Amino acid sequence: MELLRLLRNNLCLIWKYKNATKTAGKQTAFDEAGWKSDEAGCKNDDPFTFVPPKTKDQSLKTQTMPTLVFATHNAHKAREIEQILGPGFSVKTLRDIGQEEEIPETADTLEGNALLKARFVQEKYGFDCFSEDTGLEVEALDGAPGVHTARYSGEARDPEENIRLLLTNLAGQTNRQARFRTIIALVMEGKEILLEGICPGKIALQKQGTGGFGYDPVFMPEGYEQTFAELGEAVKNQISHRAKATRKLIEQLKVYTANESELSE
Repeated sequence: MELLRLLRNNLCLIWKYKNATKTAGKQTAFDEAGWKSDEAGCKNDDPFTFVPPKTKDQSLKTQTMPTLVFATHNAHKAREIEQILGPGFSVKTLRDIGQEEEIPETADTLEGNALLKARFVQEKYGFDCFSEDTGLEVEALDGAPGVHTARYSGEARDPEENIRLLLTNLAGQTNRQARFRTIIALVMEGKEILLEGICPGKIALQKQGTGGFGYDPVFMPEGYEQTFAELGEAVKNQISHRAKATRKLIEQLKVYTANESELSE
């Protein structure tokens, strides 16, 4: 072990001589490369330890990763969007920034509600923000529940009661065509962008499957004979309304990060 330590120290001094310049006190430019050293040489209790320096590219990657607030308290939605976005973005929810109360959704359109929430976060907290509002639009019900999807059976937002009411209202209907529509409002650097994702399908005669959330047990996307609840997250996250809108969001964020990179060069 002592031989290894001496060998390491000698190699360290050679490297130090070739690559470093002494600065004030005990610190040297060599320290920045990862070794723990002082004026006497390179001292380290573990002769095998080397802490690699951070590269310029790594530092820039950390600095330029955009942080966005997703204006929701819905843990299911947050998880779904985080899975679709992937690891390239830092996403915070309303709870992460200390907003515990629900943001009022008083508009009469999905677009209006999405913008209300995103603007609220940007104006109150100063964060770039995206928000979404989703509606289930059933053809035989003249587009209902639509903007009232989450509160279809009342302010309690009970998914089971919502489904029960929907199936009751469709009793005897042969036309069960429906679609999910998601609107994402992105408020970033003073700009407002609306993005839409649509998933056509139909309403099942009864609940099928135990996965997912909301109306997933009764919504069959076009081209499938299973509901979202039966298809599982992997399939849903490829074909859903929210996935389509989120992919458009990713494209917008790519434009943003590309512009930021150009400005920093």
